[in-house]
This record gives sequence, C-alpha cells and structure tokens, in this order.
Amino acid sequence: FTAYSEEPDKIPSKTDIKNWVAHKTITEAEGKTYLERLGYADHEIYLYMIDWTGSEERYAEWIERMREIAAGLGV
Repeated sequence: FTAYSEEPDKIPSKTDIKNWVAHKTITEAEGKTYLERLGYADHEIYLYMIDWTGSEERYAEWIERMREIAAGLGV
C-alpha cells in the first residue's frame, strides 16, 4: 500500500486564490505562482490579475456612477 502512503501536494482552488489576492491575504506574485501550479497560461494569469487587483477601484467607480445617476433622477 505504498501508493496510498504519499498524498499528492494540495493547492488552493482558483476561487481561494482570487479571494486571497482580492483581500490582500497573499501578494500578486504568490497568486501568480498558485495559478501557474494549477496550469494556467501566462496570458490567462495576466488577465486574472488585472481583474482581481482592479476590482476595488472599479467597484468604487461604479458606486460613484450610481450616485451620479441617482442624483440626476432626484433620488
């Protein structure tokens, strides 16, 4: 039963990595390393990092835009 004695290395899921990067639990470099280990191509990793690291800024822009629209409607 030696085949069962060694557990394969487990790595976090893409969702875990996304949350950790977004909440700054891990660095972007660490997130990239995890995605590489999951088998993602460099271009895909680049796109994920842009999406995940820019999300707070885009959310703040969206909130501001919604406020402008609401103000224009007299709400």
